[in-house]
Amino acid sequence: MRLLNRIGIAVCGLMLVGAAVGKAQEPIENLRVRLECYPSGEVKTELFAKQAIVATNGTITATGVVLKQFTVDGKLDVKVEADDCVIDQEAQKASSSHHVVLHHGGIVVSGGGFDWNGDDGKIIITKNARVELPMAVIKKEGVFKDVRRK
Repeated sequence: MRLLNRIGIAVCGLMLVGAAVGKAQEPIENLRVRLECYPSGEVKTELFAKQAIVATNGTITATGVVLKQFTVDGKLDVKVEADDCVIDQEAQKASSSHHVVLHHGGIVVSGGGFDWNGDDGKIIITKNARVELPMAVIKKEGVFKDVRRK
């Protein structure tokens, strides 16, 4: 009888652990995570997701993603909107292979995925990149100065 009780307790224990792990894998609504901070403590990169699953190793699989990078004085510098992405907090990396739009000042870059590396702060649009420049940037940089009409 003692053996049956121990087996029963062990099975119940495993079921509780399974339930806890199952709970940890349930989607979290409206997730907000600070991915990196400046040495002063100000937020440098922050993630928002409409829905996310946080794995036990800290990896986040998210949908409805907005990734924001701020300047040291707290002003929005870069905003990335993605259908979904996977974030490895420990490695400070994020990536997606689906639609993405990056906003920086008046410049808009869109494409079919991105890779972000927190070590160097680079965001790379991986496929079918399309760049939209506002006329003010084009005129300021003299992009059309060498273009002649036929």
